[in-house]
Amino acid sequence: MERKGKEKEIESDWIYNSEDEYFSSLPQGFKFRRTDLELLEAYLIKKLKNQPLPLNRIREVDLYSFATPQALTANIKLIREKKWYFFTPRFRKYANGDRPDRGTPGGYWKTTGADIKVRNHVGLVLGTKRTLCFHEGKPMAGEKTNWIMHEYIVDRPTTPHNKPRKLDEWVLCKVFLRNVGQKKDDSA
Repeated sequence: MERKGKEKEIESDWIYNSEDEYFSSLPQGFKFRRTDLELLEAYLIKKLKNQPLPLNRIREVDLYSFATPQALTANIKLIREKKWYFFTPRFRKYANGDRPDRGTPGGYWKTTGADIKVRNHVGLVLGTKRTLCFHEGKPMAGEKTNWIMHEYIVDRPTTPHNKPRKLDEWVLCKVFLRNVGQKKDDSA
């Protein structure tokens, strides 16, 4: 009988008021780093299916409503990390098209490089990873910045939505500031 009471005491020690509090409690050196496959399987696909997610550092926000990445990330506390993660909806640029609108009030996100198909352990394509760079200003006259975004999209839509301008209910985005002139450092 005494053991059950002690178990309850121990359980209460593991209850955190917020995910930030939880991640702050982890040992030095811990970072929220997930592989492309983990981001799709454990987070985005579950989010699209309304399934519970593991504890994470991913915020829900319409990142295209912010003028710049600096404005987007300014109020989000990072804990030993240099990358921000977001679930964001994507909208169509044109009502009848499939092209996403990646414009913001202060610039736009431009695709760079080729898309990368993300496959599971048996080779099935689960989604796509796309790299984008933020440009300040208007298209064709915008100035390239060092802000990078990796956008993860599930290849097969999981649920239809009733908003005609909405292209995807959710995509997962990893946003970070590229260090120029420094060697690639995996500890970032």
